[in-house]
Amino acid sequence: MNTHDAYSTPPGWKFVGLTSGGQWGMFVPDDGRSYTEAERIAYRERWQQLQVERRKLHAESLDESERHRQHSKLINQLPLKPQHHDDLKRRGLSDELIRAGLFRSIDQYQKLDFEVSYRLAGVGITGKSLTNFTTGYMVPVWNEYFQIVGYQIRNDNPGDDNPKYFWASSKSNKKRNTGASVHLQNGELPLTFCVPMRVHSLISNNTNLSKNFFESAEPLQNQHLFAKNHESENQHEDAKLRLKYIMLAEGILKPYILAQLRDCLCIGAAGGNFAGSPQTLKRYIEAASRFLDGTKQVVLWADAGAVVNKQVMRQYKKTYQLLRKWGYELRIAWWGQVDKSCPDPDEYTGNYELLSWNQFESLSRNPLQFWDGVKHQLDKLRRVFKEKRGFDKQLNTDKKQVIVNNLNYQVGNLPNYDEYVQLGCPKIIYQASERFTLWLEATSKGWHHIFDKSVPGLGKSHTAGSLKAAEFDSINQLFYLAADHRNPTTVTVEENFVDLIPRHNGLEIDNTRKTPLGKSYLVRPTSNADGNKLTKSNCFREHMFRSLAAKNIQNIESNDNPICGGCHLSNACPNNIGDGFGFRFLRTRSLKNPQVRAHPDSMPSIEDYQYDKCGVIWDEVSQLMRTRTKIEVRFDDFNQTVGQLALAAPETYNKLKPVLLQLSSLFTPGKKPEVESTKLPTSPRYGFSDIQVRQIIGKLPDCLSDIIEDLLPALTPDLAFLIEKSDSLDISVGTKQDKARGRQINKLLRGENYKDVKQQLNSVSLNWLVPLLEVLGNYIDGALAFEKGVLSIHTADYRHRDVARAAKFNIYLDGTMDVRHLALKLHTDVEDILVVEQALPSYENLTVVHVTGMGTLGKDRRKQSMLPRVLALRDGIINNHNDKKVNFIERKIHALPGDGYHFRDGRGVNRFLDTQVLVSLGVPYSHIGEMAAEYQILTGEQIDLDICSADVPNQFSKLEFNKGYDNDNQLTFQQFIDGMVRAEISQEGGRLRSHLRLHEKLTYYFVGDFDISFIKDELPGCKFVSMRAIEIAVEAAQYGEQTQYAIIKSLGEHILKGKHYVTQSDVMLGMSEPVTQGRISQIASDLNLEGGWCQLRQTAIDLIASLNTKNVVLNLDEDSEWLKSIYLPLIGEESVRDMIANLLEVASIVGIKFRDILAATSIEVRIKLLTVVFTAIAKITGGLEWLVEDSILVLNDTS
Repeated sequence: MNTHDAYSTPPGWKFVGLTSGGQWGMFVPDDGRSYTEAERIAYRERWQQLQVERRKLHAESLDESERHRQHSKLINQLPLKPQHHDDLKRRGLSDELIRAGLFRSIDQYQKLDFEVSYRLAGVGITGKSLTNFTTGYMVPVWNEYFQIVGYQIRNDNPGDDNPKYFWASSKSNKKRNTGASVHLQNGELPLTFCVPMRVHSLISNNTNLSKNFFESAEPLQNQHLFAKNHESENQHEDAKLRLKYIMLAEGILKPYILAQLRDCLCIGAAGGNFAGSPQTLKRYIEAASRFLDGTKQVVLWADAGAVVNKQVMRQYKKTYQLLRKWGYELRIAWWGQVDKSCPDPDEYTGNYELLSWNQFESLSRNPLQFWDGVKHQLDKLRRVFKEKRGFDKQLNTDKKQVIVNNLNYQVGNLPNYDEYVQLGCPKIIYQASERFTLWLEATSKGWHHIFDKSVPGLGKSHTAGSLKAAEFDSINQLFYLAADHRNPTTVTVEENFVDLIPRHNGLEIDNTRKTPLGKSYLVRPTSNADGNKLTKSNCFREHMFRSLAAKNIQNIESNDNPICGGCHLSNACPNNIGDGFGFRFLRTRSLKNPQVRAHPDSMPSIEDYQYDKCGVIWDEVSQLMRTRTKIEVRFDDFNQTVGQLALAAPETYNKLKPVLLQLSSLFTPGKKPEVESTKLPTSPRYGFSDIQVRQIIGKLPDCLSDIIEDLLPALTPDLAFLIEKSDSLDISVGTKQDKARGRQINKLLRGENYKDVKQQLNSVSLNWLVPLLEVLGNYIDGALAFEKGVLSIHTADYRHRDVARAAKFNIYLDGTMDVRHLALKLHTDVEDILVVEQALPSYENLTVVHVTGMGTLGKDRRKQSMLPRVLALRDGIINNHNDKKVNFIERKIHALPGDGYHFRDGRGVNRFLDTQVLVSLGVPYSHIGEMAAEYQILTGEQIDLDICSADVPNQFSKLEFNKGYDNDNQLTFQQFIDGMVRAEISQEGGRLRSHLRLHEKLTYYFVGDFDISFIKDELPGCKFVSMRAIEIAVEAAQYGEQTQYAIIKSLGEHILKGKHYVTQSDVMLGMSEPVTQGRISQIASDLNLEGGWCQLRQTAIDLIASLNTKNVVLNLDEDSEWLKSIYLPLIGEESVRDMIANLLEVASIVGIKFRDILAATSIEVRIKLLTVVFTAIAKITGGLEWLVEDSILVLNDTS
């Protein structure tokens, strides 16, 4: 029963549509056959004929009045067995209510004493028996006149093949030409109309139930029988209903029980399929409204677990839409019935709340996070009452104090723009179940930019994927924009949004990666791709588009572009699909869908599309929304364009000659550019920045705008060769063989033509000179750079921004982007962006380990033997977690097979859901020159990379993290860079989805010298640990650190062997690698000790010797007492290096008092100190666990 739509179609079957009620899917065997249009028409006509015959058959069935009379005859001759009576009592019904409900027991193929009409569903052709195949009891179905119009049987033995409830039915057979079903004369399944039996009896005494409703019987409108107000104090006698709402509930028995126990009017539908009987539902709803003094309030009592059942939610939504259409308001009774462990409506007797439909549907979009609000409140209480342990940490008074303005979301009270600004632009905090409701309310209140920055893994994409355009009043189409729209990682996105297929000449099928629905990834083919693993091409000329785009030729995707104009399939492409054509047809067809997923580059032009009727969702907007285009000019491109200019426009060439000469000096190896005003660095670290390139070019010629205007016709390529079609033979005449031969010749001629076209495409010049001059003249926003023989021209590209501005509304999804960065991309004020965020969950099952001492692990790792150090660290982490799955995220150039990549696998992917330990290797810096260009285009500020503070990516960044926003909303370049780095780290740290895996202990390692203390705020509750690489693997440390630990190891071995006076020579002999005595003294002094080697040796001797001293009572001064009672016990909690350094530092400061302090310290603390020291060394170097045990043995032997 889980198969109900195209996405759940089992292999070998084909989905052909939904049933009339929309509850079930219809499937036929998939034999791979394609039906002709004539066959489809014949099938539709046959189907329509069957529907006519079925309606006619239902129309000839018993009317409701006669059904009631026949059901009464049947009920009067059937008993109710004790076991069935007990089952109904278990459901909460009294003996009186059971009698009034007319429940009856039915045996298999029940024999009857008196004849009943065989036209009644469930009665055999003789009228003297029933057709039911199993035993159970009858549950009557009532109409609004309290007539029994049908019944269901509660099965005594339900199972996989036997439903719990089934309708009475009489199938056709040899003796019976036509069967009898429970369907009403209008062809709909009956609904049940239930009121408390005390009211039923009152009405029954005042109306003629034998009259058919098509005649004169009317529902009573007695003001004294039903209450006007909820819980009315002045109820008239006992006949008033306690609740004013019209209740709906699933099933036939549940509504009866609910009506009796809750004292309300309740309408029921088998399976909750109210929408499958729209005429009957409307009739019942109108009758109920009259009963309840014209109320328009309807309450649905949702079954337990319905909120997570997509099929049931589909039925509920159809009901909501019908009621809304008829002018009724639907609300949902809610008592936390998320799953089947909760009671159903007929089992629950406690209090409840009424949710709006939007609130309820929001729960269905995030069903597993319903308890987030409860857990959030419990966490707050736990933090209040949590016992404080240890010693208070000293506050960093130098850190900037920032007040973040937050506002908890209340449904219906979301501020509009003016209110938002008056409140100080707070961040709106919502619960998981409120996300959809908040988005909907924001769009209805006119918000154009809605920025949801909930942390990664909380289901933003899942909710967005479940949205439909019809849910928003102001739009008719919804776009979901993502970098990898072809291969979505969220099931709702894949199910609900149709892919806007890009132009391609065949996509490579990657069977190693699958989408949530099990489809293989489709990727752009590489040069060595297997042709057998490519999809069919939708444009065999796609390479021409790519070639011209790479040369920065504009407007090649327009409808009248020359590439399509010269294609022999140009007429077929917009109307059909085939191998090598059909892109335009597929694109047009996709854009007709209400929900479309695409890349922003594929979006229609704002001039050609009605974006004011569209909503747009931007997934990972910080990476997705492009604001610049990059043109890379090499020496060959420079020479080609200069030569072309000299021939085509010599006068213009002469005007630009000074500029071109200066540019040529950049491309000439060994030739230093001549700059008068400023001395340029000889070997700039990041190449020449925008400032320096402009200095090199020098003074621009006068009338630059006129020069640019003259350049356009001179350098614009002639693409007429693309339109010219190949020679061809006329194959409309001649014999069959002549036509076949002509087709082959035409194919060869086209092949030759394509070769010529390809050669001419390669000769087209790169379009770079005009954009360069426009940037230099500040006619367009842009930035320049020169590095490693390449001149980079970055020009502003506002196509994505224009789409966002044109859309009716935008929802931006990015858990780590700074709103100031988004405002820069949109070229708007921060106040124009509504910032919302889901309340943070707890990450108590996550340990974050910050591993330092490895630098930033950039691309160049040749220095300091970094490559073997990284391998040693990887092995150390894997060995420390040998019973868990460990994955790594690494720079692509250094990644090993199976690794994820920075900037690719850190966002929007779920590939690490089965990983227990995730390791990010290196600080995820983007190219700093690229970031400088981006910043300059967004802000207009030039960045000199040789003097900028951002020149510290290879230093340990100690910039503080600021979760709030400064009064000045302008981002500095340093904040811009650090913000993007922190964003990537937060994204990668969230890939484990630890808040969804609460019963697992998970670990995230970040390896790199960058301050990540901010992650404690991003992932509240996580355990944060900082350690040096040497604590994981000694081979991962720098040589100096490795030698320090070798000295300690060798010294410890000698002392434990009883040799208390150890020389430097002894230590050197015990080390695996010889080190000079001077080097040993230097390293010992590096521990910030006075006395160097001697102090190191003496401190270790004192520590071990103290273990052989019993506790003594000494009169210690205040400082010594503090060291004994507080400081020494705390030392063991620090990292190994800090612990050793601090221990030896204390020994050097207190001098001879150190032994007395150790002697006065508890034996447990002394053993702990020694154990921690040598256990840590053993863990680092391997094989030294015996040191701890042997040290105790040696001490015992000397006692």
